[in-house]
Amino acid sequence: MAIFNGARAGMRNLKIKLAPLPMPDIETSRQRIYSWFQIKQLMTVYINTDKRRVKTEGYVETVEADIFSKEQEINVSILCPDAYWHDADTRIDKNLEWSREIPSFEFDFMDQPSPSLEFSKDRGLLSATIDYEGDVETGFTMVFTFRPGAKLPITVTETFSGDQFKLTGAFLDKTYYKVDPIVGGDIVTVNSRTGRKSIIRNRGGRKDKFIAALDRNSDWLKLRPGINEFQIIMNDPNLTDVYFSTDVLYQGV
Repeated sequence: MAIFNGARAGMRNLKIKLAPLPMPDIETSRQRIYSWFQIKQLMTVYINTDKRRVKTEGYVETVEADIFSKEQEINVSILCPDAYWHDADTRIDKNLEWSREIPSFEFDFMDQPSPSLEFSKDRGLLSATIDYEGDVETGFTMVFTFRPGAKLPITVTETFSGDQFKLTGAFLDKTYYKVDPIVGGDIVTVNSRTGRKSIIRNRGGRKDKFIAALDRNSDWLKLRPGINEFQIIMNDPNLTDVYFSTDVLYQGV
């Protein structure tokens, strides 16, 4: 008897089989392939299909050729740390517009409005939505730009899961050093992508780690396929701009 305890995506191993052409001759073509695929070299691989154009990055692991075979082939192995494919043409890059109203009805065509038809609801909390067309979960980057008068804490909640991310200036780390308060012009960048999680504050061009401002009970937020709604609590939404960006990820091509 066993209980499933979770799983995670590992590295992707791309294996490419190449046939050198006799132009000008097989040996010259083979040596050109060696120069293109150098061991440990970082490469970006693109794949085009009828419906998707995707890319991934990886490192050349091996380049093996049987030079004594009648029909020569070269086998290239590329190790990709990211298990997923990234849409090569589409990213989500937008300034989030926070509103207390959420749409509850939408026409596919123009029609005369009815007095009893409800077009939106007041949630009481500021919220914004992201339409994510990928088919696997992904982290993302949020960039907070603070104007004079802006203050911490800031709390962002993903409404479907209830996961909550909170930046607070009152947190004390193990050395009991209190985090500097936010001042006008500060830019805080939060990256929740797996393997690249970080919080960086840019103050006047100087970049510092700002992880100490993270509430100890915070979650690293993710995007799920479909419509994602985020709610935010902050002292004044007019004093803080929130920029959002992420890649669109696919499990397969």
